Amino acid sequence: MNIPEHINILGPYLDKKQDRMIITLYNTRTKKNKTMTLPRFLMQHHLGRAITENEEVHHIDGNPLNNQLSNLQVMKKTSHACMQHTIRVDICGHCRQEYHARAGQKFCTIKCRSAYHWIRRAS
Repeated sequence: MNIPEHINILGPYLDKKQDRMIITLYNTRTKKNKTMTLPRFLMQHHLGRAITENEEVHHIDGNPLNNQLSNLQVMKKTSHACMQHTIRVDICGHCRQEYHARAGQKFCTIKCRSAYHWIRRAS
């Protein structure tokens, strides 16, 4: 997939959440921008085709800032969503015990979550 001469690539740069790399494609003919993630752009360029609406680019090592082609994999959205919600072993943010966590979970129980927030409010 060749990039046309009238397309300028700006970036890469971190998005507002600081958790993934973004590029902007600027069309000098239409004067319009298109923003996309760097891994999506890299995989489209590598495969020579567009990533479909039913596909996502997965970071094999889980690090969204590691955009080496060897770390990127195209997956169906449904498969990728299942992977993102897998259970992992983590340490509770309050009692420091190991527990089986789902994505975004930081405490082993609701009791620990409440105690943690109660202590933070009191200080």
